Amino acid sequence: MKELMMVSTEGGLWILLAVLF
Repeated sequence: MKELMMVSTEGGLWILLAVLF
């Protein structure tokens, strides 16, 4: 569970960075 949450969080951050920049 923790690993999945961490992966999801990292994926969301990368998506946000891609959208912002």
